Amino acid sequence: MADALSITVQGQENIVKNIFASVFHIETKATRAVAYVLQRTYDLSQEWVPVDTGELQQSGYIINDGLTGEVGYGTDHCWYQELGTRNMAANPYLAPAFSVSN
Repeated sequence: MADALSITVQGQENIVKNIFASVFHIETKATRAVAYVLQRTYDLSQEWVPVDTGELQQSGYIINDGLTGEVGYGTDHCWYQELGTRNMAANPYLAPAFSVSN
């Protein structure tokens, strides 16, 4: 047929390879960024956590799952220090550390 028009696309495999390589690169950088923020938050919060007996400071932990993570403290009174109570002023250590680390 002389009046036909056709378009041929070649190189799809290279495009797909490049997309996957880019995604891997982005995920690697994001994983490193998450690890950095988690460690920095933990380190600063360890400096700023109120210390009386040392129990609160020693209960600090990091959970790093790659693209997500958690920095926390595992005592019954960690929230009282961070947020305060009606009888005690707050001594924030975790939220400020996270704010500075971002």
